Amino acid sequence: MSFFSKSVKVVKDQFFTLALAATFIGFSAFKYAERFAAPESGWYQIQHTGSGSEDNPQNQEIVSFIGEELESEECSITQTLTPPCAVYLDMSLFPPNEDPINKTVDQADGLGAEIDPLSAGSADGYARQVPEN
Repeated sequence: MSFFSKSVKVVKDQFFTLALAATFIGFSAFKYAERFAAPESGWYQIQHTGSGSEDNPQNQEIVSFIGEELESEECSITQTLTPPCAVYLDMSLFPPNEDPINKTVDQADGLGAEIDPLSAGSADGYARQVPEN
């Protein structure tokens, strides 16, 4: 049996194993590439860190990315006197290998994120909690 025949037989016998390995490698490559995707500009949910003023970016922890639109009944750009619950960040200068989640707004700002009132449609780039009636 020639080398070529043996190779073809191995490929036939191990086809599913080879296909599984190729799939695993392919998905791993995509997950690896996602780590370097730049964070998106848009609304980020924030929470007070528990110390100091709620309006101080040093005391505002970024919890999650909301999206381009703020669609929340509990958080509104029309509120001005309540604690902030979201901030609109322009991430165009933010490093692509960094994640803003679990950083303070001040730390994200130091890495290149900018609070963007114009895109937010609010005076200060923040959305604030809607008071409970």
